[in-house]
Amino acid sequence: MIKQINILLLAFLISSSLFAQDDLDTQLLKQTPNCENVAYNSTQLITELFDKSKVDSISLVVSKWESFCGGSEPLFRVKVLTKISLATFNDKENSEQDTEMSMILAYLDRKKLSEEQNYHQLYEYYKLYLGYVPLNSNFDLTTITWASSLLDENDDLRPDEKAFCLLYSNQIDEFWSYLKSSEMQNSKLYKTYKQEEDRANNMWDGHINFFSGVFVPTSNLSNVIGAKSIFGFQLGAKAKKTQMDLSFAFRPGKAKEYYNVYFEDSLVQTQDHLGGYIGLDFARELTNNYKRELDLEWGIAADFMDVISGDPDVADDSKTLSSFNFNCGLGYRFYFKNMNYIGLHAKYNFVNYKNKKGTNLDGNYLSFTISYNLFGNPNKYSLLEKMKLK
Repeated sequence: MIKQINILLLAFLISSSLFAQDDLDTQLLKQTPNCENVAYNSTQLITELFDKSKVDSISLVVSKWESFCGGSEPLFRVKVLTKISLATFNDKENSEQDTEMSMILAYLDRKKLSEEQNYHQLYEYYKLYLGYVPLNSNFDLTTITWASSLLDENDDLRPDEKAFCLLYSNQIDEFWSYLKSSEMQNSKLYKTYKQEEDRANNMWDGHINFFSGVFVPTSNLSNVIGAKSIFGFQLGAKAKKTQMDLSFAFRPGKAKEYYNVYFEDSLVQTQDHLGGYIGLDFARELTNNYKRELDLEWGIAADFMDVISGDPDVADDSKTLSSFNFNCGLGYRFYFKNMNYIGLHAKYNFVNYKNKKGTNLDGNYLSFTISYNLFGNPNKYSLLEKMKLK
């Protein structure tokens, strides 16, 4: 009897241990709801409900999805399509209107990523930004079909509705063309688009260029010094429509004629000349269509000319004439795709070289230059490119 009791007790202990182990495994392997799971299940349900034409039920899924995970691009997309289908879309009362353009740009990012060969790996890297909805998923195919059917079956879509349907049916070029058309001028979406364009245009652009050209003096300066080549570079930045650069220019070469300079208590005849320019240059847009730009240009500088080169190792063995320079003119830019442009510049420079007791060097000069410019802001460039403004 005692032996039987011991066997039963042992069996009970073993059974209890096994049940405890099962319960532990259940606890350890239990899945806690998270946004990735909720997004996946929501998109699966939405696809099934769309196939059954149950748009009302999709609204309930969207509401639960949003309450658990908050906003995302896929969620915004299906909300817009649902409201258009149920005729409840109202651009004037749209609670999402402040995020419309950011969601449109996020959709364009998504489309671009989906076209890459390694889109599966890209999804793993950007899954939070992509709303935990895999690229090229059934959900994406569903929203493309949904938007296309709304375009095909409704001739009375309002401008904002039509614009979103063009976007989500992946007619991207048609979307941007329509968004900029006269039909959209009074819509909320168009105003949001213009605000985003203004935001992009107000971003700072960095600038560096290298230029060369010709210095063409007037009056006595022309007779004595003559035309010279110009070489230089600029560093600066542009905000809104105004650009400011720190400029350095050099004009090497002998003078056209010998001339006299008063140096060390006597007149010295020389043909030395090394001109230069250090100053601030400004440019203001007059017209700009993102491919061509016409600018008003002006600047202030210290203009100098080495008239006796001397020995650089000997103190006071050289002489430099200097003048204040005020200049103004026009510039024209030819923009390329990858944040660079070619510039043409024509300016009139007012100078006043005073060569006391020496040859008269009165006169101003014209400068004609061509520049190669690295210019831009990667974030601004990317935004303008997405909006088909580049």
